[in-house]
Amino acid sequence: MEPKINFDVIDQMIRFAARMDSLGLVDAFSGNLSVLDNDLLYVSPTGKSKATYTCDSVAVMDPHGNQVHGIFAPTTEYKMHKAVYSMRDDIGAVVHTHSPYLTSYAIQGKPVFSKSYTGLMMIFGEIPVLPYGQPGTEKIYAGLQDLLKEHHAVLLKNHGALIVGHDLEQAVNRAEAAESIAKTVFLSEIHGGSEPLSEAEIKKIYNQLF
Repeated sequence: MEPKINFDVIDQMIRFAARMDSLGLVDAFSGNLSVLDNDLLYVSPTGKSKATYTCDSVAVMDPHGNQVHGIFAPTTEYKMHKAVYSMRDDIGAVVHTHSPYLTSYAIQGKPVFSKSYTGLMMIFGEIPVLPYGQPGTEKIYAGLQDLLKEHHAVLLKNHGALIVGHDLEQAVNRAEAAESIAKTVFLSEIHGGSEPLSEAEIKKIYNQLF
C-alpha cells in the first residue's frame, strides 16, 4: 500500500524553510528542518537553498528509512532528526540551525545563559551545550535525550543548534527567539557584562514557569 503523502505538510516545509532562510538561520549548505506526520518524516534535502524549495524538494521517509517522495536525498542529519522524535512524545517538528550567534556559543562550548535577561529565563531557562559528536553520525546527538527533558533548544558543540516544537511554526518561532536572545547576551558580554537580578527574583521567575 502506497503511503499517503500530506501535501499540506510539504507546503509548510516550503514556507518555513523560506522564512528561516530570510531570517539568516540557515543557508544552502547548513541547517535543516523536519516534520513527523502519521509515521512519515518530512525532511529538508541536502545541499539546496531553503529559499527555493518546491513540492518535489522535500524528502519524505517512511518508518523503515525508505524515501517515498522527493527528487533529492534527505539532509545528512536525517538520522538525528529521526532520533529526536523518539525522545519526547510532544515533538512534532525539529529545526537545526547554524545561525551566527547561537553557533558562536556552540563553537565555544558555552551555554547561552544570563542572570540578567528575563526573556531568556522565561522562554528557555538557558540553552545548554551537548558534547561534541561528529556531524552526520549518531554521535552528534548522543546524550541529547537527557537535555531535551528540560529544554526546547540545545547547542551542538562545535556545530550549531537544535530546536524542537509541537509543530513547525512553534519550532521556527523558538529558533528565531533563541538566535535573538543569543545575540542580546553576546552583545551584553562584549559591552562589559550586565547587572544580574537577585537570586530571590530569579527564583520567582522560575517558580512561575516551572
